[in-house]
Amino acid sequence: MLRYFVRVVIRGAGKWYNRGMSRKPDRAEPLAPAAQTDGLHHASLLEGSPGELASGEVQSRCPDLKLVRRVLARYLDRHPEEREECRRLVGFLDAASDWREAISRKNPAGHLTASAMVVRRSDRRAVLVRHAALGKLLQPGGHIEPEDSSTLAAALREAEEETPLGGFEVVPANSDPLLPIDVDSHFIPANPEKGEGPHFHFDFRYVLLFEGEVEGDFVLRSLPDFAGAGDLERLAEKTARLLGGG
Repeated sequence: MLRYFVRVVIRGAGKWYNRGMSRKPDRAEPLAPAAQTDGLHHASLLEGSPGELASGEVQSRCPDLKLVRRVLARYLDRHPEEREECRRLVGFLDAASDWREAISRKNPAGHLTASAMVVRRSDRRAVLVRHAALGKLLQPGGHIEPEDSSTLAAALREAEEETPLGGFEVVPANSDPLLPIDVDSHFIPANPEKGEGPHFHFDFRYVLLFEGEVEGDFVLRSLPDFAGAGDLERLAEKTARLLGGG
C-alpha cells in the first residue's frame, strides 16, 4: 500500500498538520479537454498538475479560488455523472471574484463549506454530530474561515473543533491530496435570528480516520446504515468504496 504525506498549514491555529494518507494504488484519470466538458469548465479551471496540487508551493499560495476551481474540475473528470448537479456550483465559482467572496456568509447566493466523514479505523463506524439549527445528525463540518489554507484544511479544523478527536489520518480520493471524495450542493433555509436569507452551501467532503473512544453527545453509525439518509447515503457509499468495504 502506498503512503502519502501532506503537510497542511492551518494558519489560524498556528500548527503544522502532518497527515499520513493511505489508499489503494490508483491512477488519476486524464483531464478532459475544455471543449468536451459540456460548458461546465473553462480552460482556466484545468491549469496545474496533480503534483502541483500536492506541493508546498500550492499550499503557500492558498487561499486561492483558482485552486478550488482546479480541484472541482478534476473531481468532475472523475465523476462526470455529477456535472449537471454541480452546475450551480460551477456558476457560483465563475461569479465569485476571490476566495473571501466565495466563503463569505454575507454572500446571498451561498458559500463554500467543508466537512469530513470521520470514521473509526477498527470498526468503520462514522461519527455524527447534532446540528442544532437544522435539527439533523450530520458529519462534522461547517463554514470555511479566511485563514483556512484550503477546503481540506477547513475540514480538518472543523473535525477537531466539533469532536473530541484528533490525530486524524486523511484518506485521499486519489493522488491529489486536496481532491474531495464528494461535492454536494444543498439548500439552506432562511435563518432570521442570524439575519441570513435562503442560500446554498457548496460542501467539499473528505474522509478522515481515527482510532479510540468517542465521548460525549455523538452518534456512531456503520457505513451500511446510511441507506436512505439522503445525500449522506452517497457519501457513505463512496467512503466504503474508498476504504475497501464496498
